[in-house]
Amino acid sequence: MNLSHALIATVLVTTGSAATAQSSLPPVPTPAGNPTTFEKVQLGKALYWDEQLSSSRTTACATCHIPSAGGCDPRSIGGNSLHPGLDGLLGTIDDVVGSPGVPNSDLDGSYWPVDVFGIGVQVTGRKAPSVINAAYSPMLFWDGRASNTFQDPLTGATVLSDLAALESQAAGPPQSPAEMGHMGRDWSNIAARMETSKPLAMASNLDANLSAFVGNRSYPDLFETVFGTNDVTPSRILMAIAAYERTLISDRTPFDAFVVGVPNTMTPLELDGYGVFGGSGRCHSCHTPPLLTDNQFHNVGVSTIAQDPGRGGITGLAQDMGAFRTPGLRNVALHPPYFHDGNAATLMDVVEAYDRGGDVHENLSPMIHPLNLTAYEKTALVAFLEVLTDPRVVNETAPFERPTLYSESNARPQIYGQATPGAGGSAPICVAIEPPLHGTDSLTIAVHGGLPDAHGFLALSRLEDVRTFAGIELMVDISTPHALIPVRLHAVAGSASYSMVLPEDIQSIGTQFFAQWLVRDPGSPGGLSASQGMAFTIF
Repeated sequence: MNLSHALIATVLVTTGSAATAQSSLPPVPTPAGNPTTFEKVQLGKALYWDEQLSSSRTTACATCHIPSAGGCDPRSIGGNSLHPGLDGLLGTIDDVVGSPGVPNSDLDGSYWPVDVFGIGVQVTGRKAPSVINAAYSPMLFWDGRASNTFQDPLTGATVLSDLAALESQAAGPPQSPAEMGHMGRDWSNIAARMETSKPLAMASNLDANLSAFVGNRSYPDLFETVFGTNDVTPSRILMAIAAYERTLISDRTPFDAFVVGVPNTMTPLELDGYGVFGGSGRCHSCHTPPLLTDNQFHNVGVSTIAQDPGRGGITGLAQDMGAFRTPGLRNVALHPPYFHDGNAATLMDVVEAYDRGGDVHENLSPMIHPLNLTAYEKTALVAFLEVLTDPRVVNETAPFERPTLYSESNARPQIYGQATPGAGGSAPICVAIEPPLHGTDSLTIAVHGGLPDAHGFLALSRLEDVRTFAGIELMVDISTPHALIPVRLHAVAGSASYSMVLPEDIQSIGTQFFAQWLVRDPGSPGGLSASQGMAFTIF
């Protein structure tokens, strides 16, 4: 079956002839007040990939936007990225696939239990959209709340009056106590943290340009190179990050080669899928070439308005209820799951949802209705979507080359050994995610699942001592002075946390610590329950 001759013609009528169709994207919109320079891009790249931008030093902007995952979050594939949705319960129909963030914490690093996440990492209520080609959108986030006018996050003064959605968007996550922040965090806290942080102290495998730019300099030094003075301000941080993001442009797919007449860049099946895209599938109505998005908001019948009002939650307008920004389709095959709630596991699932005419017919866009596609048309359409992949994105080559994050390294604390259950058969669980970076002013170790409101101890020592003690598997030498740090577990979730300062001198690098939580528990055989052991090495 060959659909391409008739239906591709339909698409080309809407985008121009094959000879005039754009093979590359239009110039990147750039605000006059934030011109792109090589040095500013390198500074923005350093900040974008620096996990020290988060309160727990575990999450960078890049953590949720990895190039080889199509600019989205690869962690969204798996069971640790669920948000409970409207009903507040995990395992129900309204669960959302989001992105893991940070534990709920205070300025001093103390963890506090919240909702279904306890003191573990929280998960966002929407799936992270792609950062790649986001520079072309006049409004960002799924609901468009990041406008093209950028205001200083501390003073509210307008810094950039147009084309600045990237700057506006970047201001949000570092303040969010679920994504990157702590309770009450503001941009004065964030700027102060970065001013005293060694650039990319926890990252590795920097590319040559970034490595040469950062060198052994401080962030104030880098800001002076870019902005003329060494002031590390919130607006400058955000403008640098946005300048880097404006370089993340994907326009070298087999589809791009096809529209300028390069032969044999798409298979017959993919060509037929392109025909469906512009014909019976009607995809091009919203996913308009060459950006493959109209950057508008539509209710396509994914979730109820009660579950997520989308754009309507920002504007309050009835016609916007349940509408979400049209995502671009470039590199779409690289970032399952799909939709704002991540509840379509595959591209075929997406096609099937549109073929049904959506699943929630509440304020549905008039453009959404059953398509009655054939099995072949669906297969061809998925094949076309899969050809929208830029090999530079897959392989993380320029401009998508990037450092290795701390969270991807072997420097993370290691959990080992056996836990000892207490009353009810459950054992305390050690939470150890923060980097043991020398000079850190708040390295937090936490526990949850212990006996609520019980007395406990954090056993912390430079010596390991695996043996049976009082009916538990002890992992730490508690004979050393000050090895047992007393704590009181919360009445909620049986949780507690302890924050410690790590030595700043470089001689401490390589020092190893061992830790374990011990909880008084009359229901356990020896009167104690215990977590597994945890080991970390200062770097």
